Amino acid sequence: MSEDSKPIVEQARQDRMEGRVREALMGYERAAALARVANDMGQLAHAQRHAGDLHRELGQNRAAEAAASEAVAVYRQHDGDASLDLANALRVLALAHESLGQSPAAAASWREARSLYLAVGVLPGVHECDQHIAHLGLA
Repeated sequence: MSEDSKPIVEQARQDRMEGRVREALMGYERAAALARVANDMGQLAHAQRHAGDLHRELGQNRAAEAAASEAVAVYRQHDGDASLDLANALRVLALAHESLGQSPAAAASWREARSLYLAVGVLPGVHECDQHIAHLGLA
């Protein structure tokens, strides 16, 4: 994480924990912008994943989908296909797809996230994926 964005991300995390969702979103979006300028792909993906989740909380599902899609793409390009971070970004993307009524895309993201959560031993993540896949009826 670049030094410029570290305090911004910490404040955004604090804002989110204290229920200031809009302030947290602005912080993560600012961190993403700084990461782009600094070419810090890890920080960009991290900030976009959280921004996507916050957009989703606010009912801004198209923005959530765009932010999560970028996070997934960056994680794939820079971290490979076997990370917990990628699984978490896929989770946000799947939730955005569900909110937009895009069931096949949601199911695909849930299935991929499930395999990653299983590979790293995050069983609550596996169970959440299973529940969503079953609910979608596209197992």
